[in-house]
Amino acid sequence: MWLKCEWIGKTVSEKGRVPVKFADGTKYSLRVDQIEKIVEVFYPGAAGYVYYVLYKTSHPEFYEKWSEEPDGGYQSEYDVEVYKVPICPVCGWEIEDLEYEECPRCGAPLYKPKYITRLILSKP
Repeated sequence: MWLKCEWIGKTVSEKGRVPVKFADGTKYSLRVDQIEKIVEVFYPGAAGYVYYVLYKTSHPEFYEKWSEEPDGGYQSEYDVEVYKVPICPVCGWEIEDLEYEECPRCGAPLYKPKYITRLILSKP
């Protein structure tokens, strides 16, 4: 089923859920393993960007009020991937290169970085 969202978070929780904000303003979290794809639609001069999430669920009645199929606008389709990303254990800065000995932001030693899970959208 398609779910209409105005915002999708990038950080996946330890429980495997990603935060979203549905078109009516309701905030919720969806299980990443149940997201099949995401379509970004741009409506010029109106709502701007809107996201449609193709979500597989055994409880469609719960999500029915947010269900809407993408139509019109300029559409971009994305596959969903999940990656573990190293961050500074002190300030939370995302570390691009683990060869750094110190965090480029706060200077904390990086001998033991912390990892978070990120949701990455990629073109199919």
